[in-house]
Amino acid sequence: MVLRLKDYQEQLLDALEGFLSRTRELQNPALAFWESTNEVFGYGLPYTPLPGAESVPYVCLRVPTGGGKTRIAGQSIARVKSAFLATEYPLVLWLVPSEPILEQTLYTLTTRGEMLHADMRELFGAVNVLDINQALYMMRPTLESGVTIIVATMQSFKRDTAEGLRVYRQNGALMSHFEHLPVDLKGDHSLVDAIRLQMPFIIVDEAHNQGTPLAMDTLVRFDPSCILELTATPDRINQPANVLRSVSAATLQAEDMLKLPLELAIHPEWRTCLTEALARLRTLEQEAQTEQQLTGEVINPVIMLIQAERKNANSESFVPERVRQFLIDDYQIPAARIAIATGALDELSGKKLTDPDYPQFIITVDKLREGWDCPFAYVLFSFRNTTSATAVEQVLGRVLRMPHVKRKQREALNRSYAYVVSDQLAATVQGLRDGLVQSGFERQEVKDLINIPNARSGDLFAPTNDLVVTLPTANDTVVIPSSSAIAVLPKALRDKIEISPEAGTLTLKGGATPEQIKKVAETFKQPEAAKAVREQLDTARATAIAPQQREPTPAERGIIATVPLLGLHQFGFFDVFDTRALSDADWELNDFDPKLTADEFAPDADVMSRAQLSITQKGKLQLDFYDKLDNPQLKIDTIELGWTDIELVTWLDKNLPFVYADQPQKVAWLNQAIQHLLHERGFTLEELAYRKFRLRGALERKMASGLVLAKQKVFYDLFTDENRFEVRDEHSITLKQGSYAYNTRYDGFIHFKHHFFTHVGDLQPHGEEFECAQRIDQLDNIDWWVRNVDRKPNAFWLQTAKDRYYPDFLVRLKNGITLAVEYKGKHIAEHDKEKRQIGELWARRSGGRCRFVWVENKNWQVLSAATIG
Repeated sequence: MVLRLKDYQEQLLDALEGFLSRTRELQNPALAFWESTNEVFGYGLPYTPLPGAESVPYVCLRVPTGGGKTRIAGQSIARVKSAFLATEYPLVLWLVPSEPILEQTLYTLTTRGEMLHADMRELFGAVNVLDINQALYMMRPTLESGVTIIVATMQSFKRDTAEGLRVYRQNGALMSHFEHLPVDLKGDHSLVDAIRLQMPFIIVDEAHNQGTPLAMDTLVRFDPSCILELTATPDRINQPANVLRSVSAATLQAEDMLKLPLELAIHPEWRTCLTEALARLRTLEQEAQTEQQLTGEVINPVIMLIQAERKNANSESFVPERVRQFLIDDYQIPAARIAIATGALDELSGKKLTDPDYPQFIITVDKLREGWDCPFAYVLFSFRNTTSATAVEQVLGRVLRMPHVKRKQREALNRSYAYVVSDQLAATVQGLRDGLVQSGFERQEVKDLINIPNARSGDLFAPTNDLVVTLPTANDTVVIPSSSAIAVLPKALRDKIEISPEAGTLTLKGGATPEQIKKVAETFKQPEAAKAVREQLDTARATAIAPQQREPTPAERGIIATVPLLGLHQFGFFDVFDTRALSDADWELNDFDPKLTADEFAPDADVMSRAQLSITQKGKLQLDFYDKLDNPQLKIDTIELGWTDIELVTWLDKNLPFVYADQPQKVAWLNQAIQHLLHERGFTLEELAYRKFRLRGALERKMASGLVLAKQKVFYDLFTDENRFEVRDEHSITLKQGSYAYNTRYDGFIHFKHHFFTHVGDLQPHGEEFECAQRIDQLDNIDWWVRNVDRKPNAFWLQTAKDRYYPDFLVRLKNGITLAVEYKGKHIAEHDKEKRQIGELWARRSGGRCRFVWVENKNWQVLSAATIG
């Protein structure tokens, strides 16, 4: 059985699919990117095209360490195939940063029992997975028998390497790929040419490690259909990544992916520090045994990672061999329980976590073997009191992953632990935080990811307060500084700058002088933007003081709160009211209008004339990017002639899933749609076959719009008997520490005193929603409130005919009544009528426990009135 994807992983893939589908319609990746990012971030992000391949959609999904990038990459193939590629069996070029990652990726794709192997078989059935050596002998029938994935390093395709020379050299084993092609399309008959002919989908793992001009040129050389970058740390300067979506640490923690926060303890004397670390390890072993008794889940062995020192000729250092001997002689650890894993010696090679003799103590120096994932690693011990962020990141990320991606009943097992030999607490904390940033977490987030018991935060951070300001916007698009202007800044200042367009922030690490602030502001080319950034930075610097002591939030005090959902009595059962109640009602696909209008599916006479011309001038015609996508065989043969209407309907039936109708119903509906296009709209079968993928998209949207109309009818019919609805505690969302997920964190200057959680998610520090949050925080009889974030675990929702609806705020009054608050400005959409109707129904059916507040155009009196009584 394949493990279901986490909600955030599904959302990442949905966003990618939606972006590519919209790119197909607009034939403009920049505009589609702006629309998609504006939808989730509240402002559009600028798009940086791939030089030399401007029409190719090139986007990034930013996923921190432990977020499951490899699985997302594998799942993305099906989404790209469905939304963008005009081929049954695409060629995928999966580029990884190193040989160890290459070996791991190939292993997970090809080994039965591995999750990625199971995913590929479930999605595609037949999958051909090749390394470079196998690809050099790839036959054309291989590409025609199933999805083909070539896994390689970027280095394999660089001309200045021996392996690179092989892939560019004429290859007799690949001659079948070039048969019947015009001379100008054959190239050198090399592997690169064979890949280029297929217009591959390219997955780039950790492209920031490869983001040089040479790497970009290499990507363009493949003539790709689209490129997906998956990384924890996108390039912000050289070739700025087009971050379509970004996953926060809060989301990963709420989805039980990571063990957070990290508990930090330091001591200058190594024996004392190591003794404490071993005591923690033994405590965790006991907690794991208790967890197994409670839930049956096995965590064994609980592992300690030990970061030793490099050899130093000038002093007696704690090198791996010496540390091993200390463990054996001073702490009676059996030698068989210890392994050294360094570049020179890898005693983990060939061992699996499930092996009964898997080592419990793993000693490394700067980094472990790349791709080594061990969720059972809980304790990090470091002899290195001065260590680079990169070295910390390589080891720190190994203790963050949650075993079995499932929150534990024993709270100690939901955290990770670090013990560092040091007498410099602030420097140690800063090193760990920099390591977390290099693991892909926003700097604003990492302040809360490390917990130092009994430490006063003011003592730690007063000297090095970061300055965090909001990036300006213009024409609903976030404005970012010029890459070329940043490149000429002094290195010390460049290293201070962190830009996150998707979070809408610019950070200056450790503060800045007025002169540095002036230089940073000048990197914004628009005068208004430069002025706004400078004023914000000056204000931030003037108010940058040590964090004040504050009252702990309800979540920090351990309070657990619930908010009931709306339930429905249906078919003799009581369950939460969701889309199933609408989908299971009495309606048929036959009720949907099958006729595509000119707006929904327009003929493209210019493209058709060029396609017809290509019949007689095969290979001579220059086709644009989207023509090649629609008909990759066009440059080899001709357009697809000889289709019958039955064959076209059969193809659409196969490639257009619709779970709400059986096959005969769907085939009949599709046939009606085709007959209308042929006999009433005047299309020919050749035209429809030529644009079959665009036709599929139009019919898919037609089905979706019909589904919404059908659900709307059921939705409104349900309101004729409100007694069928009920609000019970058995169906509710739970608010507690570690459960609050969001995309970006509010970092404005106004402090909110009554938010349930430490931070406020997805709230801009300006605008009417921000003003509404201020009003809520100032209510007299408020106990707490929460910024409710769309489509996140433990967010409160109500079902409408179209989708789940998430009110903007939840408020708990001192008398125990819960308010759901929705704020609306000047523009109220038609869909908002359903939101208000279902919200008011939820309140009415709650027995007085809940209220729904609809606030329009700053009518704060409505909000105040709802809190009375």
